[in-house]
Amino acid sequence: AVPPLPDLREWVKQEARFARENNLAPADWSDAWPEMKIHQRLQKAAWRVAPGETVKWEIKLDKTLPPSEVILIRFRHHGDKGAYDHILKGQFVINESAQPVVNYPDPLRRIGPPGFQVGVPNSFMVSARVLKPDGALELRYTNTDPDGVGALFPFEDGVQILYPSHGIGMNFLMIGGLMFSKLTLIAIVGIFASTFMSFPVAVFFSLVVFVVGHLASFIFTDLLKDLYLFGTSMVPPWMPLRAGDEILRNLIAGFFSVFPNFAQYDLVPVMTDGILISYHPVLNCFVSFVVIRGGVLAVLAWYIYRRRELAALTPTT
Repeated sequence: AVPPLPDLREWVKQEARFARENNLAPADWSDAWPEMKIHQRLQKAAWRVAPGETVKWEIKLDKTLPPSEVILIRFRHHGDKGAYDHILKGQFVINESAQPVVNYPDPLRRIGPPGFQVGVPNSFMVSARVLKPDGALELRYTNTDPDGVGALFPFEDGVQILYPSHGIGMNFLMIGGLMFSKLTLIAIVGIFASTFMSFPVAVFFSLVVFVVGHLASFIFTDLLKDLYLFGTSMVPPWMPLRAGDEILRNLIAGFFSVFPNFAQYDLVPVMTDGILISYHPVLNCFVSFVVIRGGVLAVLAWYIYRRRELAALTPTT
């Protein structure tokens, strides 16, 4: 689990207003275009905690844990100045509005190092008793660095709450469920293709669907945006596409949208980062691939098979 992103709308509007007032954006740009680009960049920003200041997060876990469990808090911060291996001093306070309160590091109890090196992952464990009844974790960080170095926690992976060890097995089960849904769809595609194709051709057709399904995200995000047949890419990004390129991109996108997009359910990177996988993507994958797509293909395969002429009587002399 990770902290929710802050509301970036005001920040985006301020940056877009600054760009327009200082003629940093072309006059023929719409207001939505620079705001969209600024929002994409700000999503890769970080929480900045100046020396003597604090930041507070409330992180909602996917499930509640029994008090006997432990959770791992992993964080990675950077310094806004100083050496790359600077030891930035700071303190975390967990569950400050209830009991028990955990301080890390705690100099009175001699727990934890005096500071944390910037640019590398750091982690510590706390008891699940610090969680609220709804499964949320209250976490506050205070920058106490005497050298005046500010702490930068990236939005993407600055702070993460990792699951206990027994959750790894559940993650493997979730990944297995995703693989089962994908392979079930491929099996249904093979059965469907075999009703009107020969066996080798049906196998090759299933293999094509499998490969294209894993390349769908690359096709939609990288390939189509760089496809220029009637025009050229050497134009400003706000200029409209040639009509031929627009039609060609829509036709190719429509064709490949028929194939399943397996890449959108690739949760292996999430698993390797140690983040608990919920059942929602597994359920969505099963409904989308097996129930809807697989159900339609199964009905078509049954209809074609019932209508197919297996043999015909020929007159003999």
